[in-house]
Parts: sequence; structure tokens; C-alpha cells
Amino acid sequence: MAKSASKIFQVLEAITNFTGKPRLVDLQTLLPFPKASLHRYLYELLEMGLIRKSLGDNRYAPGYVLLNLAKKCVLGSELVQSADRPLKDLHIDTGETVSLFVWHDYGAICVKQFQSSHPIRSNISLGDKISCTTTSAGKILLSYHGTADNLEIPPELLEELRHIHQQGYTIDNEQAEEGFISLSVPVFDTHQTIIAVLSISYPIIRIPDNFKTEILSKLLITSASITSKIKYFLN
Repeated sequence: MAKSASKIFQVLEAITNFTGKPRLVDLQTLLPFPKASLHRYLYELLEMGLIRKSLGDNRYAPGYVLLNLAKKCVLGSELVQSADRPLKDLHIDTGETVSLFVWHDYGAICVKQFQSSHPIRSNISLGDKISCTTTSAGKILLSYHGTADNLEIPPELLEELRHIHQQGYTIDNEQAEEGFISLSVPVFDTHQTIIAVLSISYPIIRIPDNFKTEILSKLLITSASITSKIKYFLN
């Protein structure tokens, strides 16, 4: 049963991560399952509403049930609830996009965000999964989780991660998005275990003169506020 569930999830993940909407032949190329098994997994996902067939063709797409599940996931998260007010305050103070990321499968998923109202703003949005090797938020998470999860990390990146871990923040200078600089700091629980990363993204044309010192200070204060609210929430 567990193996079957794992295979069904692989199919779901392949559909949601596909650029566009995959056909059956696309899924057969991507996945290592026999055609009969793949048909069975797709049928089960369709029955549960986790995937759907797009209108007018036989391509597959994520099902609307996932929206409901995602909503319940966010609303039921102590981290997201604790971070809501501090993130909003930082967003109002700076006017820029403020995001919260968590670690998952060698990547960072955005679980909370307040987007800048400026037309020029970060393209990373709620629910996106970003790289842990080319983004400031991802590198902080990798600096804590990489060793613990026994990941194979190139020596040059490992040295950078050690430095990031030691200094407690990192800056992404257009590595993730051209024309944007982001600054990120870790968020800890009450036991000083990393649970998320707080990040703010600025287009280069709006970078303030004292970006590093002033914004870093605001990020650290916001991170501490989230930790404090988590403690209150759990009590």
C-alpha cells in the first residue's frame, strides 16, 4: 500500500511540475511505470480530484481539490499564522516583497508572502519552489539542512554555506532573478532549530543606500518576532 501511494504521488508530482499540461505520452517518458500501472494511478488521482483533464484535450492538470488542501495547510500552520503580522509589518515598512520559505526536498517553498505593489517586483510567488544552490533563502536552508540530510554538496559551495551559517544571513545579487537583490535570514523555533527563512527582495533600481545594515536589522527583528509569536502560539 505504501509503495502504491508513493508511486501515485510521483505521478501527481510529475503533473504539477510539468511545464504546461502533460499528455499520457509525456508521463510515460518521465515516469518508470508500465503503461497499465500508469493508467491505474491516473484513474485513482482523477477519482480523488487531485488531477483533472483539461478542457478540449487529453492533457492532465492539477485538480482543484489541491486548492482546498493547500488552503487548509496554510490556515492550519502555526508557522504561517505566527509569521502573518510580522511579515505584513515589514512589507508595509519597506514597500517591497517579503517572503517566508521552508525546506523541502533540496529546495525552498514559499509558504507566506506579501508582494510589493510596484510594477517592478520579484516573480517568485506563493507556493513556488526555488533552488537551494542559487538563492539567498535556499542557501541558508541548505547551510543548516545539507549536512543533516547527507546531501552531496560541491566543495566550493560547501565553503560558502559554512560562511553563511556563521554570519547568519546572505545576499543574493541577481543570482536568482536578473535585476533583483534579496537579503535573507533564518527563522528559529523556541529551541533555536531553523524552521524557515525570511527574505526580502529589492529591484536594483530601488535599493536604498543603507540596504545591508538597515534592512538586515529589520529582517532580524522580524525573525525574532516570529519566533516569539510561535512561543506564544504553542503556549
